[in-house]
Amino acid sequence: MLRHVKVFDAKVFYDAEQDLTAKKNFMTTPSSIKEVKEDIKEEIREYKKKKPSSEKFTILYKEKVAGWITINQLNNPYFEHRAKVDFLLHKDFRGKRIMTKVLRKIVSYSFKKYKLKRLEAWTRTFNKAVAKLNEKAGFKLEGILKKNKCKNGKYLDDMVWA
Repeated sequence: MLRHVKVFDAKVFYDAEQDLTAKKNFMTTPSSIKEVKEDIKEEIREYKKKKPSSEKFTILYKEKVAGWITINQLNNPYFEHRAKVDFLLHKDFRGKRIMTKVLRKIVSYSFKKYKLKRLEAWTRTFNKAVAKLNEKAGFKLEGILKKNKCKNGKYLDDMVWA
């Protein structure tokens, strides 16, 4: 169901991030498959470090690449006890209850491997599906960051889950 990312995952990742629903949730999305491949190469270099800042996994469903999930903001000085999780599922795999299992697995893995005290998931306030997913995976809504980000001149609010 999960494995570390590989360069040949780039096409599916790129396609998933070009989906209009997905694009609304990210500040930026890649402009080419080449850019995604470079990002994956950097992720691979990163998780091989003794103290990585992130670890990215490919989500597999019935042996097909379905998306990705990343544990990031790892090993920051003064904040080594916490991290953040981000994820994206390709539109063809949404609604199959894949992410609930994946997110629960990553939560468990993150706390054990990195000895975390806190794992966060930030979600746009308009993304009710991911809010429900976070709840199912055991996250609690801690609050809303009003006008937390500005994208294309429009301010966005983020829910903070932990």
